[in-house]
Amino acid sequence: MQETNKLIENLKWLRTLQPDFYVAKCNPQTNKPSRWQLLSSVPEKEWQELRFRQQLACELLLEIDGKNLQESEAIFSKHIKPALIKHKFGYLCFSTFSKSLHIHLFFKKEINNKLRKRLIEELFSNEVISKLDDSFWTKSRQMLALEYAPHYRSGKPKELIEKRKPIVNEIPAWLKAKSQTQTNGRVVDKTTAEILANPEATEQERVACVMNLYEYYGRAWSVEDIVQYLKKHARWSDFDEGITRKKVAKILEKYGHRSNPNRPTTQNKPNRDWKKQYVLNVLLNEEKKPPLRLGQGVTRIDGERTFFFGTTLYFDGKPISAIVTDKRNILLGGEINKFEDEIKSKAGAYIPFDERLIDSCGVWSNKSIRAWLEGRENTRELSEIINELVEIARKHIWLTDDSEYILLACYSAGTYCFTLFEQFPRLVFYGHSGAGKTTACRLLRYATFNPIWVSQATQSSLFRSVEATCGTLICDNFDSLSVEAKELLLHFFITGSSSDGVFRLAEPAKKKGRFTVKAFYVYSPLVLNSIIPLGAEAAENRSICIRMQQCDKALPKIAESKERLHTLGEELRLWTLKNWRLIEETRDNLNTDLFGRRGDVWIPLLTIAKVAGDSYYQALKNLAEKKIKESQAILSNQEERNKTILRLILEQFQESEKSTTIRLKDLADELAKNELGINPEDERDLRLLKAKHRYYFSIVKNFLMGLPQIYKPERISRPQGYESLLVYKQDLISIIRARGWKDLLNEFHLHDYASEFSEQGEQGE
Repeated sequence: MQETNKLIENLKWLRTLQPDFYVAKCNPQTNKPSRWQLLSSVPEKEWQELRFRQQLACELLLEIDGKNLQESEAIFSKHIKPALIKHKFGYLCFSTFSKSLHIHLFFKKEINNKLRKRLIEELFSNEVISKLDDSFWTKSRQMLALEYAPHYRSGKPKELIEKRKPIVNEIPAWLKAKSQTQTNGRVVDKTTAEILANPEATEQERVACVMNLYEYYGRAWSVEDIVQYLKKHARWSDFDEGITRKKVAKILEKYGHRSNPNRPTTQNKPNRDWKKQYVLNVLLNEEKKPPLRLGQGVTRIDGERTFFFGTTLYFDGKPISAIVTDKRNILLGGEINKFEDEIKSKAGAYIPFDERLIDSCGVWSNKSIRAWLEGRENTRELSEIINELVEIARKHIWLTDDSEYILLACYSAGTYCFTLFEQFPRLVFYGHSGAGKTTACRLLRYATFNPIWVSQATQSSLFRSVEATCGTLICDNFDSLSVEAKELLLHFFITGSSSDGVFRLAEPAKKKGRFTVKAFYVYSPLVLNSIIPLGAEAAENRSICIRMQQCDKALPKIAESKERLHTLGEELRLWTLKNWRLIEETRDNLNTDLFGRRGDVWIPLLTIAKVAGDSYYQALKNLAEKKIKESQAILSNQEERNKTILRLILEQFQESEKSTTIRLKDLADELAKNELGINPEDERDLRLLKAKHRYYFSIVKNFLMGLPQIYKPERISRPQGYESLLVYKQDLISIIRARGWKDLLNEFHLHDYASEFSEQGEQGE
């Protein structure tokens, strides 16, 4: 099994040097290669059956073919190895356990047979060269025994016995100088792509280009194949298809190519397009996956799972996306001077990270990044960090349950690793004005990962910011937002709570009247406060609610602890980079059957508490059990309240009316009178009604906003400044039936109305 893993990893590494190459299995009868095929066309699960591969275009194989293995080892140690070390070549030396050794030399650029031959003649004497298999620098597409696979002669896996870095070598300058050809005073030393793109390419360069194509595709292309490729890709100013066809035929004939009249060409076999097939094989080799969000996450780099945080660095004032990994290295995105796009080449396609989209209080400092990269960080145990967060929370906000301070601390720590969980809870503070809801939000703004403070935001800007940063959305005073902003955040509340959360948005296109649909990956933490919880569905499945109450004494301002909270945030980043695997292990071993489906949102916070210590875990577990029971009771009360609201709306319908207009202010007052037992003639009760009006208005408004078939913009009006809503009786009946409230149907005799409405619809049809 270990050899199989090495074989597969080696093939993946070889593909980083050359995207595709020919491989073959072993014919058990002849002990020779079976049909050749491109690696991209072989399913990965069958790679372990491969036994041979093609010599890469950037590779030189030195096969020492002694009389026995001992003689081959002696030739390597006395002649081959000293010459390679002298000229500073890195190599991989494999033993076949037959009679030969394989020494592989890899280069950063392609190397043809002429260069291979010159290199060997420069390094070794004729006596040593006579001991080497010359087919690897005299023939094209030469096959060799695959590394870590059983050798076709010995039956033992071809094993690595020695290596010397760098594994991938530069082509020596002295070899380049000898390989350059003088033609009309110009030097030919360019790649195929450079020659094709040069309108003024010389005749010698064009000949080299044709031979490169011929060799690269294993001498399988005909004259017509090469001509059609040049016609499509060459930018030569004087390109003529007829003349080019004659010249290509002459070049190939000179180098030993003989056209076979029975061989199918691109003219009589239109489906045969070698270049297209090659590209398709490469494109279809990797499975599709969403682009990487650079805020935080886990990805594969060099075949190994790696946790990272995103950051932004600046070069001449230009922002550069970068990721800092748990391996204490940093990868840069985009091309900057001599740096390539390292993120794309090692981690795949990504969504650029921009630190300017988050609040300045959450920016990761370069000092902390440098300390991590150089191994100089000073991080404490998670229990100490959680304890300090709890003490700061106690200092600035007042909560009735002491365990809720632990909840806030674990939530803050959880935002730095939320991508390790399938879902992450929404945190909702609710209570009357002056209870400290805004202070609690500001505390989390300074303590959470990449905070984004929301007041009013457009759809595009909000979703783009969250997608690019994986930031923690913090919404203060949800009740004061506009209707559009509330709807936007409610969509985000639901969609962004799970790891597969994708929000699709239609945006106007450049052409008038057209729209383009864009998808945003919006999985991210969310904190908000409001006078009342958002509603039954949100509270039940996705959020944890904390009720805030007024404190008798004045508490210190949160600004006093701003700098300390920022320092704790950076400490949590570094702790997560070091211990993210411990978080995964604890998550997998956690007993998730404690609370049933309603307790799933607690799993991330319980995992953090478990890592911090058993005392934190037990306190948070007890709090979770308590809040789940409370939420069940609240849901039961909310159901009765919602039935009461629908009952009050139905009472406003006349007997034969199919629709009516209700004023939300009056509906809220009626609900308050119903629940508080208000006496309209008692002045004290009227003052209480006025004090509670905003609270009950929010309840009514949130309930109706959760019914999209009723609360539609075109049905809303504001006569005399009061919001009114046009309601259809049939819509109410549909809602009542969907929720199974048969008592309301019976109370208002709605069964007959529904059947009468259905009959009228059928007659209309």
